[in-house]
Amino acid sequence: MRTLINYLRAHWLWLPIWIFSAVILIALVAEFPLGASFIHPLRNLYFDLRKWLYFPLIIIITLTATQAIPYWISSRISKLDAEGRFIDHYIPPMRPFLILLVLSIITFTVFSGNSTRPNTLESVKFNDHRYYLMVENNRVQYDRYLLYQCDSLGVICQSIFSINGSVDYTTIQLVVADDTLSVMLDGEIIHTLD
Repeated sequence: MRTLINYLRAHWLWLPIWIFSAVILIALVAEFPLGASFIHPLRNLYFDLRKWLYFPLIIIITLTATQAIPYWISSRISKLDAEGRFIDHYIPPMRPFLILLVLSIITFTVFSGNSTRPNTLESVKFNDHRYYLMVENNRVQYDRYLLYQCDSLGVICQSIFSINGSVDYTTIQLVVADDTLSVMLDGEIIHTLD
């Protein structure tokens, strides 16, 4: 235990670097899926992380920038004495601080995206697949209803249908009847799966 504490004490700056690297990887898998499919639990984790890490990221960027950059500049200037001769003294390495600053800015940029967490309206199991009917609320334009088809566990999903509408003025639902899955908008069938 003492060895672990000593290791963490000596390498404390690398811990947030690894955390931010993992967060960026999760964000890339969740937010920028290949072929319009995504991993549902990772996407939910991405939105949870975005909610909880947004303001701590701002604090880390501010502290890192206000501490690392002036220190780095002054340490380069202080290597010269009054007559312009080079003075050799120990300067702590700045690479971890700069890596932390860059990763914090990248993570902040990824978290600052315009996408909002889709709200799940309904979830139905049909023909050995899990279907999620979700809505992406948009304050500027119309809301977007999305139908996702997932594997039987509901983990790997892809969008199969979308339509614009308004949560305030429309009613949308999934209906399973006669071995078909239908999407109904205000009582009319607008999409059917067999």
